[in-house]
Amino acid sequence: MIAALRAHFEQAEASASSSSMAPSTSEVLLFDPKTHSHLLSSFVDIHIACVLHDNLVATFLPPFTIEKRATMIKWWQARFDEVSREQRVIIIGMGSASEADELAGLADDGQQYESEAIRARQDVKTPSSGNQILTGYVCLHKPVSETGPFRGPVEKLLVNPRFRKRGIAREMMDKLEVVARKERRTLLVSQRAFMFLSSQRIGDASVLMIK
Repeated sequence: MIAALRAHFEQAEASASSSSMAPSTSEVLLFDPKTHSHLLSSFVDIHIACVLHDNLVATFLPPFTIEKRATMIKWWQARFDEVSREQRVIIIGMGSASEADELAGLADDGQQYESEAIRARQDVKTPSSGNQILTGYVCLHKPVSETGPFRGPVEKLLVNPRFRKRGIAREMMDKLEVVARKERRTLLVSQRAFMFLSSQRIGDASVLMIK
C-alpha cells in the first residue's frame, strides 16, 4: 500500500468533502496507444493547464506559444511510444463532456482555463460510454536497471482543473499501485513537486514502499 501518498490524498480531499460538488463519474483506465492515441492533444492541454493553474514546475515553462505546444506534442508522443515499448505505464481518467460543462468557471481563482491554447476538452466517442474527455493522468516509468529493477518513478500526476476535488487523483493512484505491484515495481519514487491536488501541493522528493 502506498500509505504515505494515500495519507496526503485523504488529507487534501478531506477539505473538499464539504464542497457541494457531486462525486466524479470519471472512469480510470490503463492507457493503450492503439485505443487512446487520439488523446495526444488533450494530454498537452491538461499539462499546460496544470502548469498555469498551479504554478507547477513540470518539464515545460510558460509562455506556451504555438511552437512550445508543438514541442510538447512531440514530447508526449515519445511517452506514448515508451508505453508501446513497455517502458512506461500511463493511467488515465475519462469523464463526461457534459459534466465538464457543468463545472465551467468553478476554478478556485475564477480564471478560465479553456482558452484557445488550453482547451483540455477533446471529446472522445467510445461505444460503451459515449462522449468523454480526458480528466487526468499519471505515469509509471519502468527504466531498465540491473541494480534497481524494483524502482518505479511516478511522474506527471495531473488532473484537469475543472475536475479537481472529486477523488480522481486518488483513483488513478490506486490503479497505479495495482499495476506497479504486478510489474514488481515495489519502490515508487516521486519527483519534486510532482503533483497538485485541490490546489494544494502534495509532496516533494519521496520514496514510497508497496507491501
